Amino acid sequence: MDRADKATIDRLIPLAYDVLRRSGIAHQTDPNQPGLAIKSGWRRQVSAFGSAITMGSLWAPIAFFAKTSSGSDLPRDELCKAIAMMLAEGRTDRQGKTLVQMIDTDREPVTRAEIINATVALKLAMNLYRLEDDARQP
Repeated sequence: MDRADKATIDRLIPLAYDVLRRSGIAHQTDPNQPGLAIKSGWRRQVSAFGSAITMGSLWAPIAFFAKTSSGSDLPRDELCKAIAMMLAEGRTDRQGKTLVQMIDTDREPVTRAEIINATVALKLAMNLYRLEDDARQP
């Protein structure tokens, strides 16, 4: 089974911090508060995604998270986009591709370990932002 690699995750945290900002997951909410914030729901989403990838199949959680639910207050497809941004960093063959496209390829597909490492790095990088209650609107 693929597992998280501590050294790789440590190296990915600064990238994850930047991807959270660039993707809009981290955003300015209150002009009176310094810095950007992340809704607490994102932490739950990334935890659920990471658990599903680690414990089950690769395709089922990606299929679930790749589509935004009309009943969700957070666009969970943004999580897949953020992971794809991380996996594309420094790889011209992955630029502009979705997470599904990166997995469904004959030429160097993304591995489960790469997805787990990116997911853990995103979860840890979220701790570097101010946490915001889900009820607040951006």
